Amino acid sequence: MKNVAVLIVTGILVFFVGGLINSIGASENNETAGVDSMLEAIKHAEEAKTHKAHSKHMHDHAKMSLEYVKKAEIEAHKKNREEGKSHIAGAIQHLVKAIEHAEMGHSRIAGEHIEDALLEMQQYVNP
Repeated sequence: MKNVAVLIVTGILVFFVGGLINSIGASENNETAGVDSMLEAIKHAEEAKTHKAHSKHMHDHAKMSLEYVKKAEIEAHKKNREEGKSHIAGAIQHLVKAIEHAEMGHSRIAGEHIEDALLEMQQYVNP
């Protein structure tokens, strides 16, 4: 009988401790919502920046960066992370402009927009 009582008490404790650990993880997850995707976006934007003389390569990497920023936006929205919303919007705006200018062959202007997008993305990752 003692063993059954011990097993029941242990099961209840595991259940409550597991719930507590899960809730702690959920709050940490809210803090980092979209950060992994944003870090990928930063990698592609930095790669785009290295191709200043090749607007086609800038275009391709800026486009990939934009996809990851949009993914980060969705992740942040799902986790109710509202404080970085303006940085995401700014990054998207600059990346769209960078893509437009890269398509026209304006590498210098595209590079400036990529720099501005990088600043916004870095501010999102490191508030």
